[in-house]
Amino acid sequence: MTEITYGDGKGDSVKTAISISGARTGPEGVRAEYLHIAEKLGERGKDWELDMQRLIRKEDRRYDRIDVKLADGTKTLFHFEITEFFGKH
Repeated sequence: MTEITYGDGKGDSVKTAISISGARTGPEGVRAEYLHIAEKLGERGKDWELDMQRLIRKEDRRYDRIDVKLADGTKTLFHFEITEFFGKH
């Protein structure tokens, strides 16, 4: 994977989405999303699990909304701005 950088958005809405730069392909960008979540919440499958992931189109931008369920049962979500790598293989 190339050097990935993240914007400083909070990620709790499209308006505050976390931008991802440096991903050359869609799969690489998606891996970066999950690495970022793991850095924030801990190990996937132990500390949190995926509840839902969906694409959001807003004007000419693309976003991933990722809803996760934490080990204690609470839910949280992340929005990533993915326009830079969306659709690249």
